[in-house]
Amino acid sequence: MAAFYDRAYGSAYWREFSTANYGYAPVDEAVARVAPNEPHQIQLYAEALKALRTAAPDVAPQTLLEICCGRGGGLAHVRRALAPLHAIGLDRSLPALRHARARDPVAIYLQADGAHLPFGSGSVDVIFNIEAIIFSSGPLSSRKCPVYWRRVAIS
Repeated sequence: MAAFYDRAYGSAYWREFSTANYGYAPVDEAVARVAPNEPHQIQLYAEALKALRTAAPDVAPQTLLEICCGRGGGLAHVRRALAPLHAIGLDRSLPALRHARARDPVAIYLQADGAHLPFGSGSVDVIFNIEAIIFSSGPLSSRKCPVYWRRVAIS
């Protein structure tokens, strides 16, 4: 599966897109303005932000992590909304990460698998995983994730 994503994310077709997720929620006007090429994809992250703010209205994360961040468009959207001190994206696909780093040099993008998070206990405040939990055989799927987070996870 990783080889498929490497080829897809490296394709010239994907040049204008920063995420491969496709949402079905109605698109907010604000999302349509900031992401005219991929409003449905970014709307997924807007919906996750709404859920996060409902679950933890006072959330002000120091460290934000997206597991399976792909090309980084969703993480960039969440980073701008929450303004954490550190925003980290993990993905297995190097072509996707190269794209993410070029579009959002503020965040840190690491090549890693969600099954082996390179963080210590309690080192992340908020973890996002949008439509990718099926690709993880590790902490998220086995419910060991609270070892890594301090506040809340949205998936």
